[in-house]
Amino acid sequence: MAIEKMVEYLVKLAKNEDRGALASLRRLASDNVGATAAYRHVLAFVPEGDGPRQRADVQRYLQIAGLFGVHPHHHGPAGTGGESAAAYAPRRNMGHVMAEVSGGKDDNATERRFLRMLESHEEELPTHLRHAISMAAGAQGGTVGVDYVQLYWDLRYWTSDDRKVQLRWARSYYHTLDQGGPQ
Repeated sequence: MAIEKMVEYLVKLAKNEDRGALASLRRLASDNVGATAAYRHVLAFVPEGDGPRQRADVQRYLQIAGLFGVHPHHHGPAGTGGESAAAYAPRRNMGHVMAEVSGGKDDNATERRFLRMLESHEEELPTHLRHAISMAAGAQGGTVGVDYVQLYWDLRYWTSDDRKVQLRWARSYYHTLDQGGPQ
């Protein structure tokens, strides 16, 4: 799938310490002038098409790349620069990430931020995600990884009527806290 290939490419940029590329990706997350320089690292991976779904996909790819620029620590299955598939199946989501940010213990501030993110509408979500990813970058010495492929799929289905993404994130968050932190 194209999103996996893009994340693999972004992981290589990070491993090669391509600071210019990572800086251009960060600008995508903050809508700064000059964000178009990051297009060269993203748009080649977006499937062709001009329908509404494809236009929304372009925005999701750009958003994922921008968030990666903020915190270039991908934590996914083997082949995507992350941990082994056996160690992290099913894929990690932002519930896991936010529980790790809290250090695996009840943290009211982190929980409130997480709940606001869960309650957010699609147009508000990028701001909440940018803050959550920044928190992950600063937590535990920057070792809290994000599964950017799973995040893409979660963004794609954020507006589902059954709120399955939000429920999965909440379940993961509270389960991880109940287990005393990341497993």
